[in-house]
Amino acid sequence: MRVAVYWLAVVLCLSLGLASAEAEQAPLMSSPEETSGDVSDPLFYRALDMLEHGHDRDDAVKLLVESDSNDSLLLLADMHFYSNYSMPRDFATALHYYQQLADRGNASGQFMVGLAHATGLFGNLTVDQSKAALYYWASAVNGDPRAQLTMGYRVMNGIGSARDAKAANEWYRPAARQALNFYHDGPNGMPRHLAQGSWSIADEMAGGVYGNGASASSSGLQAKRSKLLGGPSAGGSQGIDKAIQYYHYLADESDMVTAHLALAFLYYKGGAYFEPDYNRSVLYAQRCAHAVWTRSGNVKASAAHTPGDTLRAAARCAAHLGATMLKGEGVQQADPATALKWLQRGVQYMDAEARTLLGALHLGIFTVPGLFETTDTKQDPSNGMKLLASAVNDGHPGAASKLSYYYWTHGDVQEAIKYAYMVTNMKSQSIESNAMEAYYVLGEYLSDLGYYEDANLYLKLVAERPDTLHSPLLWAQRQFRAGDTASAALGFLIGAEEGFRTAQSNLAYLLEDDYLSVSAVPQGFRRAVYQLWQTAKTVLIKVGVLPASYFPPPVISLSSRPAFADNLQTALVYWTRAARQHDLDANVKMGDYYFDGLGSTQDYDRASQCYTAAAEGGVGLANWNLGYMHETGLGAAKDYHLAKRYYDLALSTSPEAILPVRLSVARLYAKSLWNKITGGQVRGIVRETPDNAPMTVGEFWKALWKKWGEMEFSVWEEDDTVDETIEDDGMFASSILLLVVTIVFLLIWARNRRIQGRNLRNQNPNRMNPNQNQNQNQNQNQNQDHNPDQNQDRNQDQDQNGDDDDIQHLRRRLGAHLEDNPADNHIAVMYM
Repeated sequence: MRVAVYWLAVVLCLSLGLASAEAEQAPLMSSPEETSGDVSDPLFYRALDMLEHGHDRDDAVKLLVESDSNDSLLLLADMHFYSNYSMPRDFATALHYYQQLADRGNASGQFMVGLAHATGLFGNLTVDQSKAALYYWASAVNGDPRAQLTMGYRVMNGIGSARDAKAANEWYRPAARQALNFYHDGPNGMPRHLAQGSWSIADEMAGGVYGNGASASSSGLQAKRSKLLGGPSAGGSQGIDKAIQYYHYLADESDMVTAHLALAFLYYKGGAYFEPDYNRSVLYAQRCAHAVWTRSGNVKASAAHTPGDTLRAAARCAAHLGATMLKGEGVQQADPATALKWLQRGVQYMDAEARTLLGALHLGIFTVPGLFETTDTKQDPSNGMKLLASAVNDGHPGAASKLSYYYWTHGDVQEAIKYAYMVTNMKSQSIESNAMEAYYVLGEYLSDLGYYEDANLYLKLVAERPDTLHSPLLWAQRQFRAGDTASAALGFLIGAEEGFRTAQSNLAYLLEDDYLSVSAVPQGFRRAVYQLWQTAKTVLIKVGVLPASYFPPPVISLSSRPAFADNLQTALVYWTRAARQHDLDANVKMGDYYFDGLGSTQDYDRASQCYTAAAEGGVGLANWNLGYMHETGLGAAKDYHLAKRYYDLALSTSPEAILPVRLSVARLYAKSLWNKITGGQVRGIVRETPDNAPMTVGEFWKALWKKWGEMEFSVWEEDDTVDETIEDDGMFASSILLLVVTIVFLLIWARNRRIQGRNLRNQNPNRMNPNQNQNQNQNQNQNQDHNPDQNQDRNQDQDQNGDDDDIQHLRRRLGAHLEDNPADNHIAVMYM
């Protein structure tokens, strides 16, 4: 029965991914002291050879256990932790071996044990930050770059200890120094090509955490950038493939030089969807350069009539060929002599990169063995300084960075800082633009002055730039694309602890979307399978199939907390850490967690703070959320007018959100109308006149009189020192304004008089001679006293008939004239 259970467990493990085979093994993040490298350990190398050639894994494991060297223990631990060589993932067994290494003072083992205590490994282990800090510290002291980064990040942010910028600086300085040395110590003495190791999974898959058009990375100002960089809005990997196909068409069919240049650098740098290809890069760079130079190196006769952009592209490719030939990338072997010729050709056509590289070689910043000894060109520091200064004048950040580092290493602090700050003010000044030296100089300089917080920011950028040196981020990215999200999460977990923002957001994204269960299956079911596997191991040990040493007891017990809740709590931790590093989508995510009570208690106030921080960064979704909170009164005062303002801000910052914003505003108007009808206490939507809206007549006069009242009038005295031009202009402008106001006033007065006269005529249409009118009134009064009802009816009939009578019409006009001209009353006798 137990044998049947064992085989059932094995089948389930294989089918559910607990023993998933990987095409690529996890990289060994090695510190200098962590392995012995002892060639006298034949068991280790024999076992490694068996694993590499696909021989019996169990026999290899027995050899490693028997060897018991640091190399063997590290390989065993990594196999169980990363599931290398198709080994079933078993954290307890992995930690058993890591703990043995840590007890021996091995930096890698100490780091991994600290990682387990700090994170709990997604709810499978017990979190103990005090132990984590102890093991991280020991590993950092022993020189592990991962631990140095981790300690710097934790101390700087107060994780597991009090915030201490000075203490964090003590860890970031050696980490940055090691990273800069790694960059400079490239092939053949040249700087190393630092490929990017990690990208945002959410941006790559869906256009951001909230999808294309709603996330900060794919909406508003970033929408166009996302399309240009081949994000999901541009088709993702398909968009990149189409772009490369288009460049190939232009290069291969039309022989466009700029297309050759684009392909040369695309293949050299690689990207999120393809690996660098140095051979193709050199091929297209040569095709580009041959637009100006023949294969023998002579300038073509047609170069004199070649367009400027073609010449610049060819010069840029010449510099690229010089650099790759110095490093031996994309060629059979390094060729310093030919490389130097290509650099000089680039300098001939004023390429900034060629001047920078050749200038750095002349100054000795980079040292290529035999470069100047085997060529006719002699090393000339003064020429190198001129080349770099010329490139700096053209705005090349790499040249300013190299000069900054040169002066720093030669003790001229003032010049070093001048060029370092020059880099930060250049248009293309990011850390990816080969400006590591300038950031390092600024970090060291500010550290010496005691400005530790600012210094740590620069040093952290330098230390993180060569991410392949100390983080398995590139491996994690590849595992995710291969469908192994559990392994990818482990790689991102290490990077997140080290302080990489993209690793933190990637890990939180995987945890939140339930990608992760450490085996890509629901954790409750996984735990049941794990218990079956433990039972099977017990059976194998008892029947003597495998020794007990093959299954060492766990040193940290598994937790029994609900896995989904653990994942949300862990996700909130890393969303928070990413938000502190200015990840706007992470800010919105934090707000969502506190708003809905995910991974924490519900807290509308904190949610509002998170949304506000993201809204200040220009995130339309954050503005929409704030509008919703004011509309519903959740965590904010219920205010329909303020809610509409936030909805409008959401639309102005993210035009892609026009449909949801319009629907929300329509709903809001309905609520505001109902609130007004029912006499609600919520402030409704108040009409706000846009600045460019036309004013009504009343609004115009109010604005005019207000402006008139604010004006100051002064009489200029006769003074020879007064500028006559200013005086004349002021008097002329005042006269024009006074004339305009007077004309407008007279027009309004005349209009009011006409209206008053028309009203009086309508009220008394039978105005005649006063004496005659008086006698008529007396007769009318007598008749009214005699028969008031009859007289009233008669008067009504007369009024109605008089409106159509020509005589009555003439009399009315005459009456109006006599009212305005009393002196003409004698004329009335002639006509009345």
